[in-house]
Amino acid sequence: MQAETRYDNSRRYWLRIAESNFDGRDIPDVLINRVRKKGWIECQTLNIIKLNQRIEQSHQEVYFSDFLNII
Repeated sequence: MQAETRYDNSRRYWLRIAESNFDGRDIPDVLINRVRKKGWIECQTLNIIKLNQRIEQSHQEVYFSDFLNII
């Protein structure tokens, strides 16, 4: 199965998988937050969500450390 990694500001990183990859089979439970759009399944995994949170926390740390250095 092939998946594309996508990014947008609201969802952060997520996967885009063609519905045809499943051909009537059930979508694995590991794929969560699923949205179907025009023959595609857009989803995340728990690991992707955790990584998104780590990235966000790192950005905040850099921002606040820079902010405190300016003061």
